[in-house]
Amino acid sequence: MKRQFFLLVFLALTSSFAQEDLIRSALRSFGLDSSTIGYRPQPTWGPVPRTDPFRLPYFDGLLARPLSIPPFTRDMLFRYTVWMTGDSANFATPKQREVRPLAGLVYQSARNLGHDIGRYGFDYNPDIPDRKPLAAVIRRLYQRKSRDAGNTIVYPLPTQDWTDEIRRVEQQSEGIPAGLERALASILAAIEEAAVWRDRSLAGIPRDRFLHIFTTTTLEESQCDAHTFDQWVYDAAVAFDAKSAAWGATLLAQAVEKELTALRAFAGTSYRLDILTPLGRVILAGKGSDTHSAPDCALLVDLGGDDRYLGPTAATNPALPVSVVIDLGGNDVYANPYRGLPSQGAGVLGIAMLLDLGGNDRYESVTFSQGCGRFGVGVLYDEQGTDTYLSEGFSQGAGMYGIGVLFDRSGDDSYATVYYAQGYGFSA
Repeated sequence: MKRQFFLLVFLALTSSFAQEDLIRSALRSFGLDSSTIGYRPQPTWGPVPRTDPFRLPYFDGLLARPLSIPPFTRDMLFRYTVWMTGDSANFATPKQREVRPLAGLVYQSARNLGHDIGRYGFDYNPDIPDRKPLAAVIRRLYQRKSRDAGNTIVYPLPTQDWTDEIRRVEQQSEGIPAGLERALASILAAIEEAAVWRDRSLAGIPRDRFLHIFTTTTLEESQCDAHTFDQWVYDAAVAFDAKSAAWGATLLAQAVEKELTALRAFAGTSYRLDILTPLGRVILAGKGSDTHSAPDCALLVDLGGDDRYLGPTAATNPALPVSVVIDLGGNDVYANPYRGLPSQGAGVLGIAMLLDLGGNDRYESVTFSQGCGRFGVGVLYDEQGTDTYLSEGFSQGAGMYGIGVLFDRSGDDSYATVYYAQGYGFSA
């Protein structure tokens, strides 16, 4: 066995050296070597400056030294693998070890795009009180939006309670165990924080153009040569603060991952609530086989069952800055037949995350889904099971002026798509 192993290593090394010799031989035939091959534009080549606001920081270096692309790619893949496996031995500092895998993938993607968000720190704990935490966070949301969450009727009429949103929250929360309520409150507080960073990322874009960007289904073509040019999209792309969006998504992912243990403790239970907030609805569904159609949800947690999710699921829009959906188990179906309507972990002008923690799931969509980021961050995380991913395009880990992540941790899965998908990156 040792001789066979040595022979395999020897052959591998011999093959590697032979390949290297062939490359060097080919370069010598053109009067080149590893130090001279590459594209290095000179200022005297033309009067037009070679500047590009969307150029990645390492692009010029790789273009000038193309033989460094393979080791660069391997190094990038290793950095992603470190976060996915969560092997703390590979982290440089104790602080880095506090970052959970999903947050780490968003964080690493931001760094690969040239956004240094590390200086902000790593660990994040949302600010929530110990007493009635869910009601307290929702009250804070109303205050931040300068909206009245209390009773606005002057006279004590029998119907006055319908206007008291906080009272309705407290009534629905009375039967929810403290651990579950606290987990929901913590995630909602993180959504509140992520919404602040989302707003910062779009601060340079006029709000009256959000809908145009959201509904434009040809962003890619409008920015390429030989196609129509969309000035509004270009201006928005220049003004978009991707660093703030990535940081908000990193915070949100950390907070969500920290609460997964607490949520798992209630998997298969029947607790329910449905609450309105200024950032969107908050829904808690029990173990039954539910059908969810909730395009206005800031947070949806399903505690189990074979569920169906129809239309936009974990998808943002101009009126919904952040959306998080967590399904704790079951053989679920996520179906969105509408072209151009984001779904299934789609951050379009916002931050969206879909986490499915168990079961054999089926994801079906047309476009802009399954881990899609366009002027935002979109994440789809499937923890286990034999899953099927079907889409037409711009999905399954696709980003344009943003970050798209599809992370399927285990299982015998299948992926089918046509274009702009499966690790696709356009302008960042």
